[in-house]
Amino acid sequence: MIIIYPNDGWNSFVSSTTASLFMDGQLNNAAWESMDAVKQDALLTQTALQIKLCDGINLPEDNTNDLQVAQLYLILQASNTDMTAYDANQKAITKEKVDGLEVTYDSAYKANNNSSFNPITTSLLKQYGCINKSGGFSQSYVGRS
Repeated sequence: MIIIYPNDGWNSFVSSTTASLFMDGQLNNAAWESMDAVKQDALLTQTALQIKLCDGINLPEDNTNDLQVAQLYLILQASNTDMTAYDANQKAITKEKVDGLEVTYDSAYKANNNSSFNPITTSLLKQYGCINKSGGFSQSYVGRS
């Protein structure tokens, strides 16, 4: 059962009805439209949890349009991508070379773009302190080799 933020026991910022209207009307999301209600509810709770667990997030007392739209765009992304994909055997990236341009990272990271929020979600959640650090790097050296 979907419980909308900020009610006790909440697990979503939007209702399944609102999500369906948005996905069908504005985003034409065929993946969402093809899911049954159980899968849609699971995706609603999963994406709300991802927002709730975002580093540094400080949720406001009331549900805002920005939180709802952030979740809707995260649903769009998640319904077309496996955002939980993680390969523990993936080697950390310390250096990359493309067309003679070499980048050396100060700290290694595992590139996992599937877990990163899309730019719209990231922008909307930034005002609440959410820091989307997935798949980034802190310092780098760029040089021609």
